[in-house]
Amino acid sequence: MPAFFWQQLARRQRSARRLAESRGLYGKKRRPPQVPAINEGSHESADDCEAPLRQLRMHTEGTHGAPCCGASQSETEDLMKSTASEFNQARMRIQTPAERDRDSEKQEEAVRSIVQAQDTVELFLVMKTLIEEDWLGGFEGLPGNIYRIMAFQPVPKHEFAAVTRRIGFLIIVAIQLFGPPLLFFQKVKGSSTKEHEQFHWDLFQGFSLSDWTTGFWSTKLMSLLFLICFCLNGLFVHMDEANSWRKIDQLWRELNHFCRLKNGSETYLKFGAFMNMWVIFWLCLDVFLVLGAAEDIKDVLLDSIGLMFLYNLDDISGDLGFVNLDDWPGEELAWLSVHIQRYSEELDEVEEFNPDPCCNFFLQTWSILLTFFTIALPIFFTFTPFKELMPDPFFERLIKPSDLKTLMKGQNFV
Repeated sequence: MPAFFWQQLARRQRSARRLAESRGLYGKKRRPPQVPAINEGSHESADDCEAPLRQLRMHTEGTHGAPCCGASQSETEDLMKSTASEFNQARMRIQTPAERDRDSEKQEEAVRSIVQAQDTVELFLVMKTLIEEDWLGGFEGLPGNIYRIMAFQPVPKHEFAAVTRRIGFLIIVAIQLFGPPLLFFQKVKGSSTKEHEQFHWDLFQGFSLSDWTTGFWSTKLMSLLFLICFCLNGLFVHMDEANSWRKIDQLWRELNHFCRLKNGSETYLKFGAFMNMWVIFWLCLDVFLVLGAAEDIKDVLLDSIGLMFLYNLDDISGDLGFVNLDDWPGEELAWLSVHIQRYSEELDEVEEFNPDPCCNFFLQTWSILLTFFTIALPIFFTFTPFKELMPDPFFERLIKPSDLKTLMKGQNFV
C-alpha cells in the first residue's frame, strides 16, 4: 500500500478522534448540536425538529442502554428498530446544508478508500476507522458465520489462538457435514441403535391413525407440533441466510473486482451457502424419524432442542465461543453494501455486480423444497403408525421373529 494512503488514514483517525471528542465519546463535555432555524413560512414546528434531535442524542449517548434527555425506554427501542432511511432523514433534518454536504463528501471518501484496500485485513481496518458510528444508525448488521469469516480471512494469523480457533472451525464443518446424514441412516437402518428404538419397516402395512387411538396420542400431538415448528423454522432460517448471502456475495464481488483481495476466497461463501442448505435438509428428515420414535413428551422436547442446536452451530451468535461479534463487522458491511451502490456512478473504481447465478438458483430451488417439506412431512407424520413399527421388546423376546409379523396383524399362530 502506498505511504500516502497511510498518512491519509492517520489524518482521518485524528479527525475522527477530534469529532468523537466534540461529541463526548472520550469523556469531554459534549457540545449539543444546533437546531437549524425554522422559517416563518415553514410547516415544521419546533417539536418536529426536536423529535429527531432527541432521537439522535439517544443514539449517540445511549449506547449503554440508558435513555437520556427524559426519553423513555420504549422510545429508545423504537429508534433502534427504525430503518436506515428513517434515521438518515432524522439526521439530515438537524443538519445544515453545509453539514449535509460535508457528511456526504466524507462518506464518499470513505467508500473510495475502502475499495482501494489490497487485502481483507486492511479492508476491515479501513472500515472500522473511516465508517463513523453515527452512520450506522438504522442498519441491521449482516449476519456472519464461520464460512463467511473464512471467505474474508482464509489463512489465520500465525498465533496460537487464531490457529486453535481455525481448528474449531474445521471440527464444526465436520459435525455439520456428517452428523445429520449419519443420524438419518442410523434411524433408517437401525445400526448402532438399541433394539427397542429400531424401526421394523417390514411391519409397515400402510398409513393409518392407530397412534391416535391409544394413550400415545398426547406424545404424537406434541411431536406433530414440534415437527411443524421445526420445518417452518428451517424454512425461515434458509430464507434469511439466502438474503444475507446474496448481499455479502454481491459486495464481495464488487470489492474484489477492484481491490483484488489477496487473501479472500469466494469459494468459502459458496460452501457456506451449501452447508446451510445441507444441514436444514437433513435435519428436517431427522426430526421426522426422531420424533416418531419418541416415547413420551420429555423425549420430544429434548430431541427437538438437541437437533435445533445444529442450526446455530456455525453462527457467530451461536452457542460455541470460537467466534464473537468483534470478529465480524456486520454493521459496517451492511452500510458499505448500500453506499457502495449509491456512489457507484460517482466512483470510477466501483462497478455493480450480481450474486453468483448458479448458487442463487440453488438457493431458490431449496426454498421450494423446504416449503414442500413443511407441508408434506407433517401430513406423512400424522398417518404413519410409528408404534406399529416399534413393537414392545418384551414381546419380541417371547416369540420368534418369523411370528412377529403375524402378531402385529392380530392373527392366531402356533
